[in-house]
Amino acid sequence: MKISEYIEALSDLMCKHGDLEVETYSMDVTRYTAPTPRLRYKKILKGREHKARFFNSVTDDESRKGEKVIEI
Repeated sequence: MKISEYIEALSDLMCKHGDLEVETYSMDVTRYTAPTPRLRYKKILKGREHKARFFNSVTDDESRKGEKVIEI
């Protein structure tokens, strides 16, 4: 989903229901305020890696820095 599509979906909800709190939940079903969106990079996987991950500038080689995405 593109940022513009996400904003449009949120705008539609806000118009219909007002300026509501945005919440999410963890695996143990604890509800909490959704985190602030931030810029991240997809990690370029190699060899047998198959699990999608975000690039980590501390532990990953710069050659594994993929395309920009927004993490929510």
